[in-house]
Amino acid sequence: MSYHDYEIPAGSNSNSLLKLEGISMEFKRKGGILKALDNVTFELRENEVLGIIGESGSGKSTVARVITGLHRATEGRVIFQGKDVTDLTKTERQRMYSDLQMVFQNPIKSFNPRRKIGTSISECLCHLCAYSRGTTDDKVKDLLEDVGLKAEYADKYPHEMSGGECQRAAIARAMAVCPKILICDEATSALDVSAQARIINLLMELKDKYNMSIIFISHDLPLVSTITDRIIIMDGGKIVEEGSAEEVICSPKTDYTRELLDAVL
Repeated sequence: MSYHDYEIPAGSNSNSLLKLEGISMEFKRKGGILKALDNVTFELRENEVLGIIGESGSGKSTVARVITGLHRATEGRVIFQGKDVTDLTKTERQRMYSDLQMVFQNPIKSFNPRRKIGTSISECLCHLCAYSRGTTDDKVKDLLEDVGLKAEYADKYPHEMSGGECQRAAIARAMAVCPKILICDEATSALDVSAQARIINLLMELKDKYNMSIIFISHDLPLVSTITDRIIIMDGGKIVEEGSAEEVICSPKTDYTRELLDAVL
């Protein structure tokens, strides 16, 4: 059974796609324990763009890794489409990946440098979408065209592409499985301003086309405020402020949020 088939239990908010409930995360290190996340609770709604903002070390990327299962929370629950996915088996987690994809900060490093872009996308289709090898060429072409890349980019290696082109290819690979949630972890921070704008416009187009939700993780509050419905501000592993993009930008409640705004305005 696919995760698309799970029913949301009675009494739940049918508009809620993802919930984090009391998530805490600790790492052991020399000299003691680092608490990377401290009682993080929020939800993501259907077809919503949620921004998670904070400086380096604030915990925002750790949240993404807990959601995707790359890290296991010390405490708390992750609820996806009404199902507790905190302690899934490896097989169950692989099924969940068809509904939840992630795009990383460095697009070139997210690909195997020895494989052509088309091969990397094709492997995703075979692994997560039950395509047979040798039957993916047309789908790869369609996915590349969806993100504004010509079909010949399938024959390029990552190092033969610009950062913006490689990020488009990474998005194409993520969209191969028609995810319900796309997590963008600093997905534009390594790009120049013009490439940032093009990638953001592309993400908004894909959001509407595929009716998906996006979690946009960044340190750039003004940038994120232009595309998000709601914003979460994180500091020291905690959520220190949450509200609509307009509320957070126009009427920040904490000194930390004001400092983030002052740093770029």
